[in-house]
Amino acid sequence: MYDVTIHHIGSDMRNYEKLWFTIKLKAAQLAFDGGQIEKLTKELEDLKNFCRDMDVGNPKAYDERKGTQLMSLYALEIQMYTIKQDEKMLRKLYQSASDARLMKSAVPPPKIMGIIKECGGKMFMQQQQWKEAEAAFFDAFRNYDDAGHPKRIQCLTYLVLGNMLSGSAINPFHHLQARPYKNDPEMIVLAELSDAYRDRHIKQFERVLAEHGKKLRQDLYFSHFLDLLKRKAHIHLGRCLSVEAGAESRRFLMVNNRAGGNNGEEMPPAPLLSHSLRDFGQI
Repeated sequence: MYDVTIHHIGSDMRNYEKLWFTIKLKAAQLAFDGGQIEKLTKELEDLKNFCRDMDVGNPKAYDERKGTQLMSLYALEIQMYTIKQDEKMLRKLYQSASDARLMKSAVPPPKIMGIIKECGGKMFMQQQQWKEAEAAFFDAFRNYDDAGHPKRIQCLTYLVLGNMLSGSAINPFHHLQARPYKNDPEMIVLAELSDAYRDRHIKQFERVLAEHGKKLRQDLYFSHFLDLLKRKAHIHLGRCLSVEAGAESRRFLMVNNRAGGNNGEEMPPAPLLSHSLRDFGQI
């Protein structure tokens, strides 16, 4: 049906170009949903040619007046390369979709920006660029939330994951738009895990994982990073306690030396350090 309509419009493209673009975009979406990558690639090429500016003498230049349509194409193409796990093309497209000049001329729906930012966040996660991933997932969450899209919860989950992996001291739920979701039934467990990580409570962190690990692993993408998160948590929390134990030992030495204890000789390391690291499984 789409092909027949496109064929008839073709003879009067000038008057029906918006309808042509809409139908072609729907056909591309159907190809994507059906896993027809070859057909999708062809549809995207036709659509991108439509967005090119033929008056500037550069066949690869896009018409800034069609920035909104181009963002829709980027969203679909980025999803395609995310599935294909082509990181080189994904990074190139993500940079193009984030171009400042395009952002000035485009007014894409929040859902489109949510898709682009979500895929960008996943790209950064694969490259272990945690802070960039956290920022991208926050933008994805914010846009999905503005659109009333259910994927906002999933992106908030990945935002919290990126926040912990980055070692950030900032509570992700302090963001005004994220704050109401801290007590959401789907987020309570993750909020508790995040609090334990940030507050350096290893026993609470491990308790949450022991009690709710199965539920957390239901999200296959989150599950992929869970073991890494556990290792980083032990290292991060162990380092924090090492610093605290060292500071406590130095304070004890200063007080003891002032009192004349031990004739100015160094005291042995505080036992808190070894006991704490043993709890973490580091020694």
